[in-house]
Amino acid sequence: LHVISDFDATLSKSLSSNEKSNTTFGKIQNSGLLGEEFERKSKELKDYYQPIEHSVGLAKEEKAVKMREWTVKAWDLIVESKLNRGLIDEINKTQRIEMRLGALDFVSDVTSTGIPLLIYSGGIKEIIDGTLKEGDSMQILSNYFIFDDQGEINGWIPKLIDSSAKTGDYIKQFPHFQKIKEKDHVIVMGDLVEDLRVLEGLEHQVELKIGFLNRNVDENLNKFKKKFDVVIINDGPMIFVNTIIKQIIETS
Repeated sequence: LHVISDFDATLSKSLSSNEKSNTTFGKIQNSGLLGEEFERKSKELKDYYQPIEHSVGLAKEEKAVKMREWTVKAWDLIVESKLNRGLIDEINKTQRIEMRLGALDFVSDVTSTGIPLLIYSGGIKEIIDGTLKEGDSMQILSNYFIFDDQGEINGWIPKLIDSSAKTGDYIKQFPHFQKIKEKDHVIVMGDLVEDLRVLEGLEHQVELKIGFLNRNVDENLNKFKKKFDVVIINDGPMIFVNTIIKQIIETS
């Protein structure tokens, strides 16, 4: 068995307790450390692109183009706004990601028993690192910044990951693939139908697909049910997932 999970709105809650965005980008946007102009522009991007991201009726190709646009514009904006390593540390101290109830228990149970866990995210690795730490059993595959010697950002990962571009073939380029290439059972978790693309290029005998439907539940529930084996709605807890993991561990 191995596990592939999205991070934003999957392991983390989609909204924080104060009803603000709880994503890795949202934590930077809401920090107040990059100025009002950054907050205004990033909100404009979010207001335009987020409904497209959560649309389940848009053509795959059209949606992929829009998600790529959003990702590049958002990262350009962050770099222009002079985010640096010191500010990221401050954001991780003051704007902690609120995890879904039971998510940290899930990570602990999986990694402590040596089940390979891949956190595959189109978010920001430096913010994820403020909550989760990579280890022998867990790798975080996400977008990251490139810093100069003074801790200033001068670029980012050569190939940005967005929500429509996460595939199994891409995983093969990283050391984690050596841990999973002979695993034929997988649990995949995500809050978008596109998160299931992580199965593309990987071969399994058994796939358990768990979807977290946090927005437009009435509109999208039937479509989620067609794609996922299990659907958890409205920022619901990880009780079902943790029960499955414990049963697997006990019978192994």
